[in-house]
Amino acid sequence: VSIVASDRNHSVRFGFESERLVLTAQNVDLGNAREEVGASYEGDDFDRYVDESAISARSIAESYSIDDDWAGTGQVVINDQLYFQEQGSGVVVRYDLILGDEVVRRTIPGAGFDHDYDYWWGGFTSMDFSSDGESLFLIHSTASAGGRFVVSELDPLTLSVIDSWTAPSGIKADHSNAFMACGVLYAVDSFYADTTINYAWEVGSSLEWDPSIGWDVFSYLTAANYNPVYGEVFAYDGGNLITFSPSW
Repeated sequence: VSIVASDRNHSVRFGFESERLVLTAQNVDLGNAREEVGASYEGDDFDRYVDESAISARSIAESYSIDDDWAGTGQVVINDQLYFQEQGSGVVVRYDLILGDEVVRRTIPGAGFDHDYDYWWGGFTSMDFSSDGESLFLIHSTASAGGRFVVSELDPLTLSVIDSWTAPSGIKADHSNAFMACGVLYAVDSFYADTTINYAWEVGSSLEWDPSIGWDVFSYLTAANYNPVYGEVFAYDGGNLITFSPSW
């Protein structure tokens, strides 16, 4: 992606490479410059914060390191249990934050991984955990679903699949993110500009609609999840945690 000023001797170029953003600038007066910024959506550690103010203050309550790398931005924590997708596989994992150890792992049959059926922006989020406060869901897709949204309800202890439903028409890769709220899957359109929640599906039914709910993207949206305790959507946007209170 190139941004050119009044002439070709004053330009900026953004190059997207594997796990990095390369920024180069050309200026006849100041010379040329190059900057590389890492952009990884895989890792083997994570941090816990006690509340939102601690996040703002960068006050980490505890850090954890896991044996196998996680992938994507679809992790979720429920009742001191961290759920995540293992890097490079169709395996999902339950990590007990109290024990500080992995307790369950299970392969989700047919589920894509790495860049199989991830969101529009990429980021290895082929599997996206979500919860509406009562159940644990996995948002993903399969070859048999043709890339359409698949929502699987998982047993929160064993991670076995209780049931799965396939959307009538909604394509996962056409959206930047998705989350569950009150039995409905909501999906966000764009990830880099002001956008809308433009897709909703009553899971388990054939009912789909466009709720046209406005969504202000500040920089680069990479994660979104509904928090039933606060009744808000928590999102990660350009390195910032933001909250969003939609009118359903």
